[in-house]
Amino acid sequence: STQSTWVNDNGCEGIGKILQTFTLISHLQVSIQETEISDNGLSCFAPHLSLLPLRSLSIDCSNTAVSDRGIIALTKALSSLPKLSSLKLNLQRCNGVTDRSAEKLADLISKSHNLIEIKLLLKRTRITQDGFKTLQRTKSDRHSEFTLSLIHIS
Repeated sequence: STQSTWVNDNGCEGIGKILQTFTLISHLQVSIQETEISDNGLSCFAPHLSLLPLRSLSIDCSNTAVSDRGIIALTKALSSLPKLSSLKLNLQRCNGVTDRSAEKLADLISKSHNLIEIKLLLKRTRITQDGFKTLQRTKSDRHSEFTLSLIHIS
């Protein structure tokens, strides 16, 4: 278990480089909530995740400046994690998160067959009902063991 505190984009790539030296990390919880982290920081940090043998990942970006660009970088990195089976992503109060993020997350869910438990916290984002429908459709495409929790009521 590793815990780091960083409050802006400058430290994100460095933290990512440090994390990738822990080659046996299978469960990771990252909280950048209520920090000055933006898409730049998440985009620098995310590629380092793809080098870890993660089975479960929880990222709390709530109340940050993270938007679609950061989520796109994150989904790209997560798509190269073949053992990832559990994902919790808290994007509450991230105003820059829109239907574009919902589409990328839905694409990740559709293509990541080992990903069987997903919890997305999406209150107070700019994802519309169409975006939520896109995410919900991924559930019907998956097997019965798959669990998708969408929390989006404001």
